[in-house]
Amino acid sequence: LEGEGIHLPPQVLDAACTALNSGRNVILTGPPGNGKTELAVALAKEWAEASRPPEREGLMATASPAWTTGDLIGRYFPNPSGVGLDFREGFLLRALRERRWLVIDELNRAPIDSCFGELFTLLSGHSVDLPYQIVPKGREDPVPVRILARGSSVQLSSDGGPPDSVDYRMFDGFRLIGTMNDADRNDLHQLSFAFLRRFDVIRIEAPSPDEVRGIIEGYLHDCIQKARVGTLGYRFVVKGKVVRRAIDLLTEDAQQLLAQLFERDPGP
Repeated sequence: LEGEGIHLPPQVLDAACTALNSGRNVILTGPPGNGKTELAVALAKEWAEASRPPEREGLMATASPAWTTGDLIGRYFPNPSGVGLDFREGFLLRALRERRWLVIDELNRAPIDSCFGELFTLLSGHSVDLPYQIVPKGREDPVPVRILARGSSVQLSSDGGPPDSVDYRMFDGFRLIGTMNDADRNDLHQLSFAFLRRFDVIRIEAPSPDEVRGIIEGYLHDCIQKARVGTLGYRFVVKGKVVRRAIDLLTEDAQQLLAQLFERDPGP
């Protein structure tokens, strides 16, 4: 993560990994710009690469105020032929079919309680029947769509015949990770206790000014080392005059600049 410019406290990573390893779904919350989305994507990628055989990386979706259960679960669309309706998967059903984690960015920008619908039951460990029907291959009449919980003993099809339902299954490794910006939470949708209790909520605080200073100085030092400039100098223009400085004073100049910036804006 640090190699990609993402600096997070070790306790945040410990909490996220512990929750996910114990079978819990996770919501990452905190102010904007502190790496929530990057961490969510990295965790889903790590699981995919560690699986045997390797699975596909997480499916990314960005919530919006226009979301409904159709975006998460599925909805009917007119058939391209103009006759009848076709069922189109939402993000969750697609993730289950493709065996991928689902990452929902900006979770609280959507009316998520109404969007989740039947998923409340599913996340509690129970199978659900969806209010949709599909005509599967081998049948002429439509059959219901279901999501089967982990370890469900429900039969996927009748013995030797066409399927009696179209089933999606919560595979053992599936996790849902959401990110939530709480800086403008008063202007966004509030999440109910019934929703939040089905997740582990992990807060990522904004770094302190000293931490930001240390990160920038570390990058600056690495740049100087990688450039291998030795005692070469650099120059810049001050009030129309060219000023030359030795490279070893670059860090001193940067530190003075950082001090001025933090003095002007002491916030994180």
